[in-house]
Amino acid sequence: MQKLGCKIIDIDNHILPLVDDGSVDMDEAVNSIKYLQTMGVRDIVLTSHYIPNTKYDVSVIERRKILKKLQTVTEDIDINLYLGSEVYISDSDTLIKLLNENKITTLNQSRYLLLEFPKYQDFKQVMKVICDLNDMGLVPVISHVEKYAYVKKNFDKFRELLDLDCIMMGNITSVLNRNRIVLKKLLKEDMIKILATNFHHRPCRIDKAIKKLKKVIPDKKLDELLYKNSKKVLENKKI
Repeated sequence: MQKLGCKIIDIDNHILPLVDDGSVDMDEAVNSIKYLQTMGVRDIVLTSHYIPNTKYDVSVIERRKILKKLQTVTEDIDINLYLGSEVYISDSDTLIKLLNENKITTLNQSRYLLLEFPKYQDFKQVMKVICDLNDMGLVPVISHVEKYAYVKKNFDKFRELLDLDCIMMGNITSVLNRNRIVLKKLLKEDMIKILATNFHHRPCRIDKAIKKLKKVIPDKKLDELLYKNSKKVLENKKI
């Protein structure tokens, strides 16, 4: 990716080993980090899935222990690692309970919380979750918005989210798959503020996806989506 002249701060991936559906062990995690570095990634917020009452129901304390081990074995790689969660959730009460119990964490301890909703989640419930988090001073970052059924079926209704304090994020590689039409429409409407890798395993085709994106997005805008806005998340600044 450095050959393409892009810098990336990645805030959605599944590299943290042993607690997620991406890297199965520390070796794969290290190799994945090395790969992302070659793609131009400078910083990674490790956002393992958190799904209550499943094998992904692992506390922040345990995830942070694994992060520290990963940081130790990657000291010779010029990349910064931080902790986050991608929380799969459908209701506010459970979400607030998980935050209070330190089961989940925001992105690098910022005001930004990465969320994944059920694909067919009722849109009113999505609005309620966002409003309740806003009342707590938190800003939801909604992952891979181009995948959700309610976006595809009622695009105009989805615009209502723009009136709330939330960030819509898309997958870089969605430009290569069946979600590309919705992704491009969201990008054209300036609704997506961040693009991330959603990296699980190689091959990931990030380089091919960036080349495609460069054909539809000006370089300055692409830099905002891949780097500048994610940097604001890391630094807990307003986007």
